Amino acid sequence: MLNYFNRNGNNHVSVISQLQSFPYFSDFAGNELRAFAKIVYVRWFRKGETIYQENDHGIGMYFIQKGSVKLFKNSQLNGNEQISTLGEHDFFGEQSLFNDQQRTQTAVALEECCLIGVFRPDLLNFIDRKPRMGNKILMKLAQIIDTRLQQTTDELTEMKEKLANSDIIR
Repeated sequence: MLNYFNRNGNNHVSVISQLQSFPYFSDFAGNELRAFAKIVYVRWFRKGETIYQENDHGIGMYFIQKGSVKLFKNSQLNGNEQISTLGEHDFFGEQSLFNDQQRTQTAVALEECCLIGVFRPDLLNFIDRKPRMGNKILMKLAQIIDTRLQQTTDELTEMKEKLANSDIIR
């Protein structure tokens, strides 16, 4: 197994059908998916293989076509602290499309998995060439990030309430 992403190339039709299976792309027309499929990469990861590590330079996001991925953060107090387990049709790493910062967590394949990668330079070039579709992609990402942020806020509020009720904090 090679340790790099392959441009979708000969599997263009397969990549389009894979993208169609993601709820994220449910309202994309066939011609939009064909255009987007030209900028994605496909890669298989072995069970236990690191996809990226915390503090790596982030340049892309990943859609999980097959398998599952664990996201965790290194903690001085608890070692590796699991953040999330993601499965088929989930995605992660989207922050790197918006900024040029280091990764805030580590991603590891929990089983053999197939990821579809979208990288920032390719997406920026795509947005320049196809601004309407680029805006559609970015708006969809913004909606999902907003939902995730709201869930995190709700979880944090609930955790604070539990701590306050247990007399641990005031």
